[in-house]
Amino acid sequence: MRTGLLQLVRPDLAALAQSLPAGLEHFCWLVSRHAALLSKAGVPESAIESLAENLNGSVVVPIFCFVLPGLSGAAVYRFADTADAWVCRGAYKGGNWERAGKSAARADEVLSWPNSGWPMAAMALGLQVCLKKPQVYSLKAQCKPPLSADTRRAVAYASRVLVIAVTIATAILLPLAKVSTS
Repeated sequence: MRTGLLQLVRPDLAALAQSLPAGLEHFCWLVSRHAALLSKAGVPESAIESLAENLNGSVVVPIFCFVLPGLSGAAVYRFADTADAWVCRGAYKGGNWERAGKSAARADEVLSWPNSGWPMAAMALGLQVCLKKPQVYSLKAQCKPPLSADTRRAVAYASRVLVIAVTIATAILLPLAKVSTS
């Protein structure tokens, strides 16, 4: 996951981001949102969404890409995910990379099925909060918007998912390692 993302979604840092313009700018860079468009409720909402998306793209999917096709599968996935994150943002070294960005985004979506919508929906369901990006999506719309306290619960859910993913991967790989050493 992005450096410091777990620390970022902790409620005390979300509150800091709400109260300090410089903190909010840094926060928005990490969660890929524009500060001017972010409401007070948008801080914990963006933190939870980014946590869910990055848990999936940086931990869960790479583990399973490693377990299933091996190291080459994990490397291909990480390349596609990194290309999506960097190139899709628009200009790399001053060039127009829109076509490459769209291709990287599509490759990332195919390789990381379920895409970011699934882990964000699971987080919204587990926390019983509404996660939304105006005019793009609304997950669990009938629920309350997340509060800073919900970010603590999101970190706990993410930690459990991490333990489960590592446990499943270990259960699959351990017998294979024993067979290959025999």
